[in-house]
Amino acid sequence: MKKLLIILISVGYLISGCSNRTPKDYLEQARQYISEENVEEAFINYETIIKEFPNSEFAPVAMAELAGLYQNKLIKNLTEKQSLEKAIQLFINVSEKYPQSSEAPKSLFMAAFIQANELNNYPEATKLYNLFIEKYPKHQLVASAKEELNYMGLSPDEILKKKNLVK
Repeated sequence: MKKLLIILISVGYLISGCSNRTPKDYLEQARQYISEENVEEAFINYETIIKEFPNSEFAPVAMAELAGLYQNKLIKNLTEKQSLEKAIQLFINVSEKYPQSSEAPKSLFMAAFIQANELNNYPEATKLYNLFIEKYPKHQLVASAKEELNYMGLSPDEILKKKNLVK
């Protein structure tokens, strides 16, 4: 009986020890799957990083890249609106959970961008762009955020007219 217990413990240790993949390994594998257009496996790798390694430096990257999959409507069984809303939720989560990461400003900007340009939810987009400008006043995307706010909801012709009036 003692031998059987030792064997079972050893097998359990070997099985758990075989999965010593790091968050970086999962991220690299996810990107490889994306290059192979294997979105389902990439999704699993991103989710693994987010759930099993939430405090790693790779978690905000995985969350932002996963949000990009939703933004590009690559996750099956969701409507376009559901996919975009999930992308927004993930992008906002990046900025809230990982405010010091380099992904945070870009993610907040992307949440606003999707609200404005894909869902036409201008009040929410305005709120998010203003939050972005307030939180990251020196970020390189601030000029773009201000331009988005200035031309939000306008047609290309209206934008041209408005730009010509300014000159």
